[in-house]
Amino acid sequence: MDGFADRGAFPRKPKVEDRDWEHSSWFFWVIWQGGEFQVDLEPSPHDTTPPTWHFGVARVRGVFRTLFCSKQSRFDVPDEFLRLAGEVLQRAAGCETLAWITEDQAVEALWGYPAAPHKG
Repeated sequence: MDGFADRGAFPRKPKVEDRDWEHSSWFFWVIWQGGEFQVDLEPSPHDTTPPTWHFGVARVRGVFRTLFCSKQSRFDVPDEFLRLAGEVLQRAAGCETLAWITEDQAVEALWGYPAAPHKG
């Protein structure tokens, strides 16, 4: 969270806690330049060396847009925020490279099966 705050983004909470774990990932929200983004960090269910993680970034859309707009609008995330989030992750994890992939590619890479087809 400090990494985001140091770069002008504002986490909703000062740190990620146990209650921020849901299903199989940690999640938190960051406000940046008037937009709000959800960040998810999910470990691979497979034991790999080095460990494989899914680091997801999506736009927070609110109830109205969630119900009535295309699901794809949540992936309308500015490249500048993706770069910022990538830099924060690389520094926090001490990793050298990131591979930006689609949500469908992440499902297949982490879980070993293709994502269900999108409807609408």
